[in-house]
Amino acid sequence: SSQSRLPKLSTIRAWARRDALARQAVDEVDARRLSYISQCFSALGFPIAEARARAFILYAYEVAESLLSTQGTAAQKRERSALLQRLVQARLEPA
Repeated sequence: SSQSRLPKLSTIRAWARRDALARQAVDEVDARRLSYISQCFSALGFPIAEARARAFILYAYEVAESLLSTQGTAAQKRERSALLQRLVQARLEPA
């Protein structure tokens, strides 16, 4: 499949640690994704600072799952995903 020919995220991020142009590209993609996810949380009614924090947590989870793809069984991965979904959707009491 064409998916199997695409480089893995871990390979791209490893390259970006050694190459400034690759680092810039990765940083730009990360920033765009974080911005989009933040906008989604904001549209759900979260204040902008909280929307940004929730976006970062969600995106960091996605990156970590990609980089640690061999950790855990399929059931454990589903459990982690379900927990994260509950955490990022939960309304918190004001601090």
